[in-house]
Amino acid sequence: MDCEPISLILDVQAAASQLSPLGRELLRDDLEALPRILLDLASARGWNVVDHERFTAWAIPQLEKYDEVLVLDKLFVGPTGGDGPRYHRVAAHRRLGAAGQLVLDLSGLPDTLDAADPGVRVAVVDDAMYSGGTLTGVLDRLASYGFTVDRVFVSAATERARQHLERHSGVPVDAYFPEPVRGDVIHAHDVYPWLPHSGRRAEPPGTRVPARRISPLLHRNGAWLSDPELAQAPALRKVAASAVDRLRDHLGREPVATDVALLGTDVAVPLPSAADVPDSTPLRQLLAALL
Repeated sequence: MDCEPISLILDVQAAASQLSPLGRELLRDDLEALPRILLDLASARGWNVVDHERFTAWAIPQLEKYDEVLVLDKLFVGPTGGDGPRYHRVAAHRRLGAAGQLVLDLSGLPDTLDAADPGVRVAVVDDAMYSGGTLTGVLDRLASYGFTVDRVFVSAATERARQHLERHSGVPVDAYFPEPVRGDVIHAHDVYPWLPHSGRRAEPPGTRVPARRISPLLHRNGAWLSDPELAQAPALRKVAASAVDRLRDHLGREPVATDVALLGTDVAVPLPSAADVPDSTPLRQLLAALL
């Protein structure tokens, strides 16, 4: 990890909106406490804080002049209807492959982009850039279809990521946070394993995925777990554990891996390594191994 200051993307509210109604009810108190805990940590450590809602409000007016907008940011919600651009949610992400390596998965590019029109203006929106590798892969794939991306919009970016993207693809980058990030970029939803899209996702070979199991699975190699101080912060450990207590009280028994599905479609089973676990594995055991 680079030297601090880290940039913290404060996106708890956006992530919480994708929980199930039961998930929002059970986790309400923790979700109110989490931003305060993170802001205290950011203040104590001198981190930059980038508010995801303000990023969204900043980006939407600038996107009005484009015809197509590809949205990689899983928590970005653009306007619907009207005469503005067409928004496409693209499931482009880095996952852990069979050997534990990071693999760029671009299977989510929409079918409507299989034939380029030179008159179409295309923009790409992502939450942040740390290395620039994911966005470079997306732009390369679009170029193979004959599309030219006019501009990329992100909430924050490291200087090396901006230079890499502009040098490799020639596409300018606009960032909501005006200064280049010198350290890592950490998302608030990654420090609380019960939020949608939390952590690095793993797809272990041979994983059994019945309908009741949420997959891909949360893997230890998420950005926040690479910072021991953040991973071991007592306040964060407390709110992560309290969610298990609330789920236990709701169910009348200790929650197990398969019960994670009750919190929301995109909430993943927390795994300490890239391996599957039995559906009956206690969540408390998995959380202890993860932290």
